[in-house]
Amino acid sequence: SGAIAGATAVLFFGAPPLEWSLLTMVLCAWAAGGIAVSAAVPAAFYGLATLFLAPLAVGWAASDMPLKWPVAAMILFFLGYLILFARDGALLVANALRVGFENEDLARQLRQRESEARLARERAEQANVAKSRFLAAASHDLRQPLHSLVLLLDHALRTTTDAKTGETLRQAARSADSLQELFDSLLDLSRLDAGSLVPELKPVALSAVLERIANDYRPRAESKGLAFRCATTTAWVRSDPVMLDRMLRKGDA
Repeated sequence: SGAIAGATAVLFFGAPPLEWSLLTMVLCAWAAGGIAVSAAVPAAFYGLATLFLAPLAVGWAASDMPLKWPVAAMILFFLGYLILFARDGALLVANALRVGFENEDLARQLRQRESEARLARERAEQANVAKSRFLAAASHDLRQPLHSLVLLLDHALRTTTDAKTGETLRQAARSADSLQELFDSLLDLSRLDAGSLVPELKPVALSAVLERIANDYRPRAESKGLAFRCATTTAWVRSDPVMLDRMLRKGDA
C-alpha cells in the first residue's frame, strides 16, 4: 500500500506547482492517517510511512520548485515525527494490553482463591458437623461405662477391709470422678461452638478442686521420683467448677 501511494510522486513528477503541492498535502495526510490503522504494529507502519513520504521528499529535492530543499527537509522531519509518534503509541497499546492481561490474570487468581476459600469453609463446616456427631456419640457410648466404673469403685471401697487397698480405691474413685468431670467438659465443646455454653456460677471450695488435681498428678510425679505437695486452703470462690478445673489443668503437657 505504501509503495503504490508513494509511486504517485514519481508518476506525477513535473506536475504544476499547485497540483504538486496538493499531492504533497494528500500524501502527508494519508501517511498520518495510517497511524490509526497500523501503528499497533510498528514495523508495518514504519514501512508504510517511509514508502509514502521518502519518494515525495526525493521528488521535491529533484524538482525545480522554489524552496525545494526546506520542503524536502520538512517532509523527512514529518516522516521521523510520525515514526516516533507511532513508536510511542505502540508502547501505550502494549502497556494497555499487558495491564489488561495482568488484570485478567489477577481476576482469575481471585476467583480461584475465592473458590478455594469456599471449599475450605465447606470442609471446615463438614468437620464441625462430624465433630458434633462424634461428641454426641461419645456422650451416649462412653458415659455409661464411665458411670459404671464410678459405681464399681464406690462398691469396692465400701466392701474392702484392707486400709491400704481402701486408700488406693479412694484415690481411684477421686480420679474417676475427675475423669467424668473432664469428660463432661469435653462434651461441652459442642455447646461452646454453638455459643450456648453458659458458666454455671456457684460457691466452690478450692480445697476440693486442688485435691482432685493433686490426686491426678501425684502418681505421675511419684513415678518419676518427684515429691508432690499441694497446699491446703479454706478459701471459697464463686465460679463454674468445671471451667475452673479445666483452666487449672490447661498447662498440662
